[in-house]
Amino acid sequence: FLIPGGGFVMPLHKGHLTLLNYFRREITRRSTVEVKAAFLEYTLSPIAIYPIQYRQAVLAIQHILNSGISPADILICGDSAGGMLALQIISYYLHPHPSIPASPMPQTPFAGILLISPWVVFDTNAPSFVNDRDGISPAVIRAWGKLFLPENVPADNKDSDSREEYWREPLKAPQAWWHGTEKVTKHMMFLSSEREVLRDDILSMVEQVRAGVAEGKVDITAVEYPGGLHINSIVDAFLARPPHDVTRMMAGWVHDRLIV
Repeated sequence: FLIPGGGFVMPLHKGHLTLLNYFRREITRRSTVEVKAAFLEYTLSPIAIYPIQYRQAVLAIQHILNSGISPADILICGDSAGGMLALQIISYYLHPHPSIPASPMPQTPFAGILLISPWVVFDTNAPSFVNDRDGISPAVIRAWGKLFLPENVPADNKDSDSREEYWREPLKAPQAWWHGTEKVTKHMMFLSSEREVLRDDILSMVEQVRAGVAEGKVDITAVEYPGGLHINSIVDAFLARPPHDVTRMMAGWVHDRLIV
């Protein structure tokens, strides 16, 4: 199940679908098993603002589960803003959001959660933001954040819960927030790129989740695309480049999570 990125302002594109199809083909090549793929096209900002996209992501997962598919057969993949939504899904099950209809914890954990260059916080204070070689800049990040969460949000769209920033910006959640993640999934992979501006925030997110989960309960893998920029594997797919070694490794990880 793919939750695409794009700063909440750009839609799903060819790069997403090409990478998704590559994963499907690799699973079939390695195991002769055919898998189905689904993706979410959430409403874009500024037409929709937080938490509308969050609500849509949760409802999409619930729709898939209600169709009879076991969570153990579902792998969630999110890139950039989609990675933020994927982390918000974990938060939803551990700490139900007051503005989203509650659902029970899945009977079994999801097969895995793959996070490709996830956007985990709106500020641009991390040292890696001085990197001017990436395809996105701090100014762009701030502009997208303001569209997703305008400063002049009407009062009825704001939530008074003091934990709101924990749901909204995963990196701001304390370590204890992630306790119980193994009930949602036992396998997570974070992919960052060496030259992307989000790199330091992603690595901090990895450590935050690792510190929050009980030791050995969740297998958390962190991988870096050497010399890469933001969502480089998806950019490669968009430009029809051969899959990088990191992309092939991701495909193997996806296969191993789904084919047991």
